[in-house]
Amino acid sequence: MKGKKVNKKEKLLEIFNLIFGKTVSEDIKKDGDDWDSLKHIEILSAVGEEFNIKFTPDDINKLTSFKDILEAVEKC
Repeated sequence: MKGKKVNKKEKLLEIFNLIFGKTVSEDIKKDGDDWDSLKHIEILSAVGEEFNIKFTPDDINKLTSFKDILEAVEKC
């Protein structure tokens, strides 16, 4: 719909929930809560595709929580 603003936070939570197969909280972080390196790549790939963002190798190493990724998405 024209004029409808995408709620980035809600969309990001949808991506996380889909990848983890369950409802996750905004406090989720890498290396905990079943977030391993494979899920990390899945998350960043899905986020990049959804929001048309290209992450650098440095980004991949720094974006280790829902909040970090949300901040990166909101900057775009």
